[in-house]
Amino acid sequence: YELDESLADLGWDALLQRADEIDFEDTYIRREVFALTADDEAGPALTGLADELVEAAYSPAEAVEWVMEARRRLGCHDLAMDEPAPAVTAVLARLSGIAALNEDAEDLIVAVPYANSGDLLVALHAQTDPEVRPFFLAAEPTQDLARLARRRMLVRGVQEYELDMADGQHLGVPRVIVCVLPYGAAEARSPLAVLQQVQDLTDLLTDHCAAVVLGPSDALVHALPPREEADRLRRSFLTEGLLKAAVNLPEGAIPYRPAYRTAIWVLCRTPKDERRGQI
Repeated sequence: YELDESLADLGWDALLQRADEIDFEDTYIRREVFALTADDEAGPALTGLADELVEAAYSPAEAVEWVMEARRRLGCHDLAMDEPAPAVTAVLARLSGIAALNEDAEDLIVAVPYANSGDLLVALHAQTDPEVRPFFLAAEPTQDLARLARRRMLVRGVQEYELDMADGQHLGVPRVIVCVLPYGAAEARSPLAVLQQVQDLTDLLTDHCAAVVLGPSDALVHALPPREEADRLRRSFLTEGLLKAAVNLPEGAIPYRPAYRTAIWVLCRTPKDERRGQI
């Protein structure tokens, strides 16, 4: 994407030099390219493969996404384990309403906690109006996944100044939050802890700002012991006018967790004088 020319024609030494020049701060791919120098055959073979993929896909972005779509078949399970099925990811992006937003880039901040390998970021970018360039604010503590997500956004034309990938969860004041809560085993999962995670996200919302959250259905939509702390907290999302919709999903929304039942919450902070008592 950055070179806009055949990688194989450059030669491996020239490619290393260009990678050093283009990614001198090692934000995207410098270390991955230089790690290949120990193998005399792997690097040149990959440059030829990259050229073929780009030519077949017509653009670097399409080539990268073709590889990402094949990751399960190729055995790259760690890149797909906690990602929802593509159809679910697309639904989350559409529910965010980002396609209808037309604020200036300075005002339109889209936050993605737990960015993982970047599926949700890519889906959100695909939903944005080409004339609108939002600022993406993401958080991903696993460095390799964060670098992959950065690369996927770079080949889509999202420059470094349009994406901030934090290693924690400091998300500023976003206009939209879209989030897939991290998976937790049922025997160790606490509905109260899940709801507190959602509460932390809604604390970032100012008036008319929205959040779309996918999480475990036992915390978001199933019955809870009445009048206990988790039940009171969940009710507060209704009484404070935050929760607008709850969608219970079937099993399989996250393919690697086939028995993990999930649900989607759509939330928006509505000023008190604009509430109508409807959900």
